[in-house]
Amino acid sequence: MQTTTWKPPAPPQPRPSWARVIGWYFAGAGATVATWMCVAGVTVEISPTLGRALGLLSFIGGVIVLAKQGGRLPHRCVVALVLGVITPFVLAVAFIIALAWAFAHSSWTF
Repeated sequence: MQTTTWKPPAPPQPRPSWARVIGWYFAGAGATVATWMCVAGVTVEISPTLGRALGLLSFIGGVIVLAKQGGRLPHRCVVALVLGVITPFVLAVAFIIALAWAFAHSSWTF
């Protein structure tokens, strides 16, 4: 008697709602801003060296948590969370570039 190795595919999971996806986006952005505010506070109030170490540890911890928890979330929510984490960095870099461009093209003398 021959046995079959065919298994029926698992039923697809329902897609998350747009509200849930947007919530994960803002959760990622909020977590990034809150973490870097804490790092900046430690850097200013206690020690720049401790602030750098805390920033590095929070980055490593965030990557580990995202890797562990990302498997439990639907794909759309993971993408929204990652984009939410990246958005504050992109905005900060864009602001710095715009500020540098404004200084480079101004008629101010220092």
